[in-house]
Amino acid sequence: MTTSKIRASLPQPETSARGPALRKLRAIAVPAQLVLAVCLISGVPVPDTVLLGGKLLLPVLLGAEEYVWLRLRRLGLSRRQALAQLVPARVARYVAHEARIMASLVRWAARRPHGVGEADAVFPHAATRPP
Repeated sequence: MTTSKIRASLPQPETSARGPALRKLRAIAVPAQLVLAVCLISGVPVPDTVLLGGKLLLPVLLGAEEYVWLRLRRLGLSRRQALAQLVPARVARYVAHEARIMASLVRWAARRPHGVGEADAVFPHAATRPP
């Protein structure tokens, strides 16, 4: 069975997962978080209700995204297909690239080279002199 036949046999959602409600919520949440962060860093007094609203906005957005992802999973889409419905391809590639960079930095800091097993010998770059 080819990939196109598998995709055709899967149930598709009636509407796009990136619907107008999530688009509007994202369009409000991201700039609001940035403005709130700039205000807090610069020392501008922020009313408690605005601060609470800013703190609640991000969990509401994440909860809405999770609800849509679960709905797509119940329709029969795989994890990768459901994520592709929610996240644009360019953003997913960028996040994966950043995750690989962070993993390589952690390996570098921990002095754990990639692809070297326990039994592999480590050879120094400089020649050692016999005693």
